[in-house]
Amino acid sequence: MLPILEKSTIWCDKKLTVQTGRLARQANSSVLVNYADTVILCTLTIDREELEAQRFLPLTVHFSAKSYATGKIPGGFFKREGKPTEHEILISRIIDRSIRPFFDKNFNKIISISCILLSTNGSTTPEIPAIIAASIAASIANIPFCSTIAAVRLIQQNKQNILNPSTAKIAGNTCDLIISGTMQHISMIEASANNLSTKEIAQLIENAQSSICEIINFINSFIEELKINKSINDKNHNNNQKLLLAIQKKMDEKYFDIFKKSLKKDMQDTLNQFNIKITEKLIKDGFNKEDIDFYLPIAMRTNARKKILNSNLRLDGRKNNEIRNISSDVGILKHTHGSSLFTRGNTQVLATTTFGSPKDEQIIECLDSGEEIREWFMLHYNFPSFAVGEVATKPGPTRREIGHGKLAAKAFAHVLPIKNDFPYTIRNVAEILESDGSSSMATVCATSMALMDAGVPIKKHVVGIAMGLIKENDQAIILSDISGTEDMFGDMDFKITGTEDGITALQMDTKISGINTDLLLRILNQSTDGINFIIKNMIKTISTHSANFKNNVNPISTMNIEKHKIKDVIGSGGKTIKNICETTKATIDVAQNGVVKITAPNTESMDAARSMINSIIVEIKIGKIYECKVMKIMDFGIVVSFMNGKQGLIHSSELSLELVEQGLQIGTQLNAKLITNENGRFKLSAKKL
Repeated sequence: MLPILEKSTIWCDKKLTVQTGRLARQANSSVLVNYADTVILCTLTIDREELEAQRFLPLTVHFSAKSYATGKIPGGFFKREGKPTEHEILISRIIDRSIRPFFDKNFNKIISISCILLSTNGSTTPEIPAIIAASIAASIANIPFCSTIAAVRLIQQNKQNILNPSTAKIAGNTCDLIISGTMQHISMIEASANNLSTKEIAQLIENAQSSICEIINFINSFIEELKINKSINDKNHNNNQKLLLAIQKKMDEKYFDIFKKSLKKDMQDTLNQFNIKITEKLIKDGFNKEDIDFYLPIAMRTNARKKILNSNLRLDGRKNNEIRNISSDVGILKHTHGSSLFTRGNTQVLATTTFGSPKDEQIIECLDSGEEIREWFMLHYNFPSFAVGEVATKPGPTRREIGHGKLAAKAFAHVLPIKNDFPYTIRNVAEILESDGSSSMATVCATSMALMDAGVPIKKHVVGIAMGLIKENDQAIILSDISGTEDMFGDMDFKITGTEDGITALQMDTKISGINTDLLLRILNQSTDGINFIIKNMIKTISTHSANFKNNVNPISTMNIEKHKIKDVIGSGGKTIKNICETTKATIDVAQNGVVKITAPNTESMDAARSMINSIIVEIKIGKIYECKVMKIMDFGIVVSFMNGKQGLIHSSELSLELVEQGLQIGTQLNAKLITNENGRFKLSAKKL
């Protein structure tokens, strides 16, 4: 059991306190991090039993934000936290992606990391303290974790760089960047940007890394005071060099020619046949089948990397900066508001755009800030099993699907029209029909075309490209538009989105300890050529947004009313606005600032709704004649309705003899002049016209 230790420092003008040895003592390690009153408890536990040989590190990371952290009780019928929100899932992914490269890949016990947000004032986002807590927990646990890492958030506002900003400053910036890494390297990037150049992005990342170095020194001093002696009894599964060499010798040029097949399915079928033949030969040589199955992908990865490094050509025959064949089409679905089909190599995406009213916005309750967010632009990414020729069922979207969808949505944040100028709620759906790498970036391309097909006035095409890396010692080969195989045996997956003017989003994950800023700039510059190439191909299909919406798009109009008139439009208990909606078949959304958005099935409905609202907000003038409808008949006069719901009294003395002789009934239409208005108590006359 670790001793109780607490240590503090000032970082980016905020107090950071780290403590261990006091809470959750039965976990293998636990760390409490308090950064500017955002408190994270991170625990790491290790399964006692060792798994069989694994190709992937058996690590799971969970971030959860508790309602009590902001002094709230969960909403809904069940007054407790339920399944993870998308926000929690995205933070879990950021923590996982930051620390995963630094575990020994041969460690085969299940590792579980849990980060719980215990308390926050909502001014500091939890991602950075959570990553720091996870890094310390992994460093002090009895597991092979090779390097201390840290993370920092940087935003750029008005050309000023702000490190670890408050939540109030994050919105409306030029760049929002989260990076993780070591003293020398960057291992994870998550960013959105407003068409920044590669040089500007690289400079921002370099500035952020200097802050990472500062906090790593603090973390190391904390760990050193604990005086931890690790004793790891780990079985190394990669020690059968004889079998590994035997497999490698059987992978000749014919073996790697398989990867040049144009169809992924043909390639996989042929590859499986070759692997079966290799396995049969090795079994005859006395090797165990289970061991062969384990070492086959390792041998393929080793030989494939050597082949690329030596020949400077990729397995499918492409040059390092060459993009796969691209084809695209738009308007392929008749009854959607916008649609496109984008194919790049063996990756294919069907994208759709659907317009809705403001009431269709996604309402998100952020437990870490205590605020409610409304999303008017949504992008949902679906990855069915048939996209990779597999049979599987799943109950809902996976973490990966949620992460890819949010990344693609982030790519469009700075090219969308202003919400007040374009009042529609926009939902985009990307259906991955085929996948062979870069499906998330193909989603960006397909969505860009679907938006233009629908008539959304985006400023320019947004495209995405996934960059890979093969690095051995000082030799580094950068790969543009990586395939699934290259993603598997490569050292990096760097997703970059942008327009012809600059970068709009970044997401980088590495399998090695990271990359330096010089290599980062080379990767960004090479990606620019790929982005421009893809844009030129997409422009051939659609170059600008459609001038008109599809016929089945419901029109939306916006009008502004004075704030004190809002209560009149809504009416007592919503009676007035409900009557307008029922009468005109329109949907009406009234904001607190007086902006009224009307969604209607046709122009006639729209005009009728606007007319009824105008009649409510128009100033009532004494002496003006109004159309009235009899609502109630009494001994001393009649109650009439006018101006869409306003009620007034016509005293019997103010009724003309002609009206009395005709006979008044409920529903009778008549004209009357407003003679008094005493705080909304109206009196009219049908005699003084």
